[in-house]
Amino acid sequence: RSFDTERDNLRAARSLLEERGDTVSLLRLVAGQAMHWVLRGEFREGRAILEATFRRTETLTGNEMPDAIRLRTRIADAVGAICAQSGDFAVAEQYSERSLSFSRALDDNFGIARSLNNLGSMAIDQNRFLEAETRLSEGIVYAM
Repeated sequence: RSFDTERDNLRAARSLLEERGDTVSLLRLVAGQAMHWVLRGEFREGRAILEATFRRTETLTGNEMPDAIRLRTRIADAVGAICAQSGDFAVAEQYSERSLSFSRALDDNFGIARSLNNLGSMAIDQNRFLEAETRLSEGIVYAM
């Protein structure tokens, strides 16, 4: 079955997980859907759900933290991508900076490189070429 035919079931699953307070499972579900919204251009729905989930999971503590941070990093990346593609660079950069911070905390070189690439690309889109060069150059170091 395709994502489109399961849309109502996915909404119901998100609601159930929210009601139960199962934030890590909610993060997994939403992070798994994130690229669908980005790649299909379903920016309004995707951004609303991703941002709501991101805010709802700000206060996680305990054993779920490393997994939750990885999932929140994926969500921040997706919100950043949606906002950048929509031209909302200020918000896109905030989420990409959060993703970069999470990736640094996790010592995730791939995540650091991805976030720096995203930030560098956004700087290019806004004609901030020196910043872009700095971000992209640093990202290459982490990508190697």
